[in-house]
Amino acid sequence: MSDKPEIVIAASPECIERLALPGRGIKPDFTVTAARLESTSDSGFMIAWETQSAGFGTVTIYRDDAGVLKCDNEAMSLRFVKEVFAKFLEGLGIGE
Repeated sequence: MSDKPEIVIAASPECIERLALPGRGIKPDFTVTAARLESTSDSGFMIAWETQSAGFGTVTIYRDDAGVLKCDNEAMSLRFVKEVFAKFLEGLGIGE
């Protein structure tokens, strides 16, 4: 057993490239493996996501105080957020 803590990284692939440590082989897999409705409110909803080996997080869609629709994507890329929504919709049984 190692005394070193496990490190879980959840960031955009671009961020991982900037933070990559030479010789460490850090290359997390951002494949979305799960996406589920975490919570809802009058102002929006939150989808929780998990990846193969890059961690987990949420995407929150909400209306701000001015009524403008916003997305809190936790610094993940638009492409990644689309993959989260695709996985979420798969779970609803929506076919092509």
